[in-house]
Amino acid sequence: MKIRFSDAYKDSQNEIMGFLADFETGGELFGNGARNTIKIFQLGGKKVNIKSFKIPNAVNKVAYRFLRMSKAERSYRYANILLSKGIGTPYPIGFVEKSNGLSFTNSYYISEHLESRLTYRDLVQDPAYARG
Repeated sequence: MKIRFSDAYKDSQNEIMGFLADFETGGELFGNGARNTIKIFQLGGKKVNIKSFKIPNAVNKVAYRFLRMSKAERSYRYANILLSKGIGTPYPIGFVEKSNGLSFTNSYYISEHLESRLTYRDLVQDPAYARG
């Protein structure tokens, strides 16, 4: 198992790992979960998102285990890069990857939850928004 948490959330690592252990039955589903599953959990006074990525096909299980960064790790790294450049994104808390022997199984990306009244889908699907 590969685990990485930001320094700001090191003290919450055990509680977050508990969320992962109860991921199937706990938390509040965010979105429809058609491709990946995102759930919201309460951590102290904050809401956190945990995104469970779809389990990859057989070839990618080996690639993610030995050759490539997982989607969870890339999400964590890219969020940190965005923040370092002054680009707003939810604060990256950490990521967890699970594997068994030679095969990658699944991964989770954890970030702070942001409430937003406007989404990208609103902009592209609602004709009420002006097109440029």
